[in-house]
Amino acid sequence: MTAIEYRITRRLLQPQQSADAQATTQFAERLIAILGAVGGLLLCGSLFPELVIAALAGSLVWALAGN
Repeated sequence: MTAIEYRITRRLLQPQQSADAQATTQFAERLIAILGAVGGLLLCGSLFPELVIAALAGSLVWALAGN
């Protein structure tokens, strides 16, 4: 009986995220992924310019297409 009470209490105390907050979080994660990819590619851009452009385009498509 104590384990059930513990689970109920734990569920009640956990913060609930709304659908809007989840959508905002997902958008922020995608934006961070895109900016991280862009930053990494710009650091290596002077060595392989054509490869950087192709990788940037691919990462942008991959990040925006994910659901």
